[in-house]
Parts: sequence; structure tokens; C-alpha cells
Amino acid sequence: MLTLLLAKPNLELSKTYADMAIIHLVLDSRFGMTILQDVKPWTPNYELELGFYQRYSQIELEQII
Repeated sequence: MLTLLLAKPNLELSKTYADMAIIHLVLDSRFGMTILQDVKPWTPNYELELGFYQRYSQIELEQII
């Protein structure tokens, strides 16, 4: 079973559920890039590169060093 919660970061509800979650992902925009960060468990940051391939949308993750 998969349950997703999408919420603004400044809501009290977000903080409560983030503490209960097994996986906690954060999407952020920095320096004109969309950044994906896995907070829990911790992983390096990744840049999301959005594009199209043969009329289908495609997302590529590139690790930021």
C-alpha cells in the first residue's frame, strides 16, 4: 500500500506526518534547478531534468556533487 501526502512545508500537519513517514522526500528549487532530496533515509541531492522522448515525458535524475 502506498500513501502520498503533498503539503506546503510550513504547515504543522506536514511536520507531524514527516516524523511518522518511513520515506521523506523534499522538492526544492535552487539556482534555477529543481532539486530532489531524500531526507529520510538521507541520500545525496539530485537535479530533476525534465524532457520529452518520442512524445512521452521523461524525468532524469542527475546526482549533484
